[in-house]
Amino acid sequence: MEIMKKDLGVIMYKREQIEQSIIKLIINGAVLPGEKLPSVRDLAARHKFSITPVLEALRSLEKKEIIESLPSKGFYVRNDIYRNPHLSFLQEDKAQSTFMKFEILNSKFSNYAANILDPSSHIHWPMASTITSTYYYPVDEINYHIARIAKTQEITVNLQQQPKDLDHLVQNIMKWMIPCGCPFSNKELSLVCSATQALMLALRSCTFPGDIVAVESPGHIGFYFLLEFLQLKALRIPSDFRTGLKVSVLKSYLEKGLRPSCLLLSANYSNPTGALMPEQSKSELVELCRQLRLPIIEDDILGDIHFDEVRPHPLKSFDPENVIYISGFTKSLSPAHRIAWIAGGRFHKEIVFHKNLIGAFVPLLIQQGFSSFLSSGAGARHLQHFRQQCFEILSKSLQVINDTFPSGTIAEMPRGGLFIWIQLPQGIDTALLSDIAKQHDITIALGKIFSSPAGEYNNCIRVNCLAMPWNVNTLEKLSLLGKIATSLIRKN
Repeated sequence: MEIMKKDLGVIMYKREQIEQSIIKLIINGAVLPGEKLPSVRDLAARHKFSITPVLEALRSLEKKEIIESLPSKGFYVRNDIYRNPHLSFLQEDKAQSTFMKFEILNSKFSNYAANILDPSSHIHWPMASTITSTYYYPVDEINYHIARIAKTQEITVNLQQQPKDLDHLVQNIMKWMIPCGCPFSNKELSLVCSATQALMLALRSCTFPGDIVAVESPGHIGFYFLLEFLQLKALRIPSDFRTGLKVSVLKSYLEKGLRPSCLLLSANYSNPTGALMPEQSKSELVELCRQLRLPIIEDDILGDIHFDEVRPHPLKSFDPENVIYISGFTKSLSPAHRIAWIAGGRFHKEIVFHKNLIGAFVPLLIQQGFSSFLSSGAGARHLQHFRQQCFEILSKSLQVINDTFPSGTIAEMPRGGLFIWIQLPQGIDTALLSDIAKQHDITIALGKIFSSPAGEYNNCIRVNCLAMPWNVNTLEKLSLLGKIATSLIRKN
């Protein structure tokens, strides 16, 4: 009798465990109303239980009217799930559409994004671009160091095996990162070919297809493309164009029981808005995520381009273990040489595994040449000069915007980064503005591409005035853009 009670208790414990995991799938949006649940055998294999507690859990959920069974088909989430008192807090989320499958990659919009943001397009003033003109970078000097290595170390050029991360370059990067206050070791840092590649490795290491990822909105368009590519779902967390991600909104969702697999953001000079999170907000965010063991993926690729005297701290400096940190030289020193890095904290082993799996290695010749360039001190000298250039160009651009764009336009000087976020008066058709601008050889990035679903921030645009060499013609083109916007508001 005692053994039977014990067995029954074990079954009930396992049943409750499976019930909670299924409810979590529904809450997180991994299985939507009307969709089929994993099969009984799959659930049993996933939890490493026998079929008995799985069936008990499914019958219990069926009695609670959360799921329903269809003969010979399996178990499905009920279509009226949002009215179920057991999951009442879902109704508000359904009404607000806080999480959904990302919609940006429908054929019409993806074609638009590809055409506008394509760096190979022959546009003379590509202000939509995320890429800065090579005019501003020490490309020739870096190439000199690479060519010298190639000439003197033939074995480096002809190396057939997969290159490892060069210790000397890693050490130079560690020195480069000293102003960040990041307490990670060289053993944690791993080199990759781009920040996008690093983001993919980070997402792969802490999510599975169908998971929800909390992401700042508006946020980098690359975030949303990656979420779609990896079959992940976006939980949009509003971001203020001055102070970045709204921690209070994220906290409210977490208190409701929503559990995204990770949080994805740029705390320093976010693309597209240029927002900089205050230190207090960073501390609160990191502590909130630490308590819930919610991993943070931090893209700090623009953090080096600061206009204040001191570089802002990344989130990684507040919590070395729970923050996956990503940065690189593609915005600050050279887009062409494709060197970025990732420091994975508690996910380091998973990241290295996925890196080795896809062969995400930086060629040894590039590593050695770049390390030689950094050791010469040229990197630090260039960065100081480049920051000053960015500040002056963005200041002049902002003056033109204030003088020529329509009354009611909001645009502020960011404290760092490459971009200016412009909020136009409501009623201006920014798509029409983009079409007319393109006739004048100008592209702009529409605000609606920086969120999920596409369609928010319809009155906003992002411009990059460093996408081409700065001269009087650039001023004239930016002024023309303002005049076109003003003409559109008059027509309305």
